[in-house]
Amino acid sequence: PKGDATWEERVNGTRRLAQMARAEGLGFAVEAEGGFAISNSTTMRKFIDEVGDGLVTVNFDPSHYMVAGEDPVEVLRKFRNVLGHVHFKEFTDGIHFAYYKGTPDSVADRVLRELASWPYDGVVSVETLADICDEPEAMSREIFAGMQKRLKEF
Repeated sequence: PKGDATWEERVNGTRRLAQMARAEGLGFAVEAEGGFAISNSTTMRKFIDEVGDGLVTVNFDPSHYMVAGEDPVEVLRKFRNVLGHVHFKEFTDGIHFAYYKGTPDSVADRVLRELASWPYDGVVSVETLADICDEPEAMSREIFAGMQKRLKEF
């Protein structure tokens, strides 16, 4: 992601890796990350298009698009047809939180509401952050309880 590789080298290298993954029956998802070559929805779209052939999907982390100044739900909609994986966690005021309690209108709630309105059948993973979470298993249970609470309302 960082380093001396050119954009073209990244595209070509990813294409080769994704082709190998496809040959083994695996998918290949890429995640945007602030300060890296793919840091927002514009660079993600360009990368997916240049790798081509439907080889790459989006590993969607809403907090990374917020850092880029983008609305995560709008970005999610942009990538609806190339969504491979979704991270589920809360993010507010520049701080990652490793919990979700079913808070209406939070970022995580808006993402979950959007996904629930689609026929999405991909992976949604709970991302707990060990550096700020002493008990990740307990936090994961709390996050799932929050998701179940809100999904019943959708």
